[in-house]
Amino acid sequence: MGSLTVKTVQALVKTRQPGRYSDGESLYFEAQHMGKDTLNRATAKLFGIEPGKKKQSQNVMGDIECFTVHDLRGTSRSLLASPSVQPHVAGRCLNHKLKGVEGIYERYDYYSERSNALEKLCNMAEKEIIVNRLIRK
Repeated sequence: MGSLTVKTVQALVKTRQPGRYSDGESLYFEAQHMGKDTLNRATAKLFGIEPGKKKQSQNVMGDIECFTVHDLRGTSRSLLASPSVQPHVAGRCLNHKLKGVEGIYERYDYYSERSNALEKLCNMAEKEIIVNRLIRK
């Protein structure tokens, strides 16, 4: 695992306290509240945007431009278009299915290839985060 992945898992483990979203051993999420726009609404709330509410929440994202989950998918796909990631593997990373006859007969899951591609994506993201932190100091 890349260090960004490890840091993310460590942060989740630190929040593991008995209560609504944890039994002290495992983390879980309440699926009944997940709608089509749940993640986009949660992301918008970080930017202080809450449609339908008179009092808007505080923007905790600073000067970062507001984005949606679909924006993250598009950016991820663009970054995965590096010479070392095959197009079909990059598509599978986003859960795209093969079409036509190829989709019917191609049953291989590309798990190790997807894992390697996503690890590269995490490393690229981590480098970008470090560079941006250095520039802002």
